[in-house]
Amino acid sequence: MSLSLDKLGERARAIECAKAALKIREEIESPYAEKVREQLEEWRGEAEE
Repeated sequence: MSLSLDKLGERARAIECAKAALKIREEIESPYAEKVREQLEEWRGEAEE
């Protein structure tokens, strides 16, 4: 969902959604948590530019 929000130009909402997804993925020890973490880092890096 966060990727879709980002594509719609809703970066702030995308980040919030990704944060929530990351929390859940970490709690269940999902192997996909790292992918969400990487996406958040990318978006945050772009925000700092």
